[in-house]
Amino acid sequence: MTEIENVKTATDDDIENALIALRRAAEKVHERARRSGDSVIIYKNGQVVEWFPDTDTYKIVKRETPAAS
Repeated sequence: MTEIENVKTATDDDIENALIALRRAAEKVHERARRSGDSVIIYKNGQVVEWFPDTDTYKIVKRETPAAS
């Protein structure tokens, strides 16, 4: 394996592990918000929204910005 292939493999593994860690952290945040009755700020359908876990209640925090011409 060349040095470039080693770097690519390490980077791919790091990214994969980072995504796993981010998903695990998001689950913990959602669970904590559920227990305390708080909301979570998320990105949904191109907008930043405040979401209350276990509900379909969303409050728009920042609307989608139009594309630059």
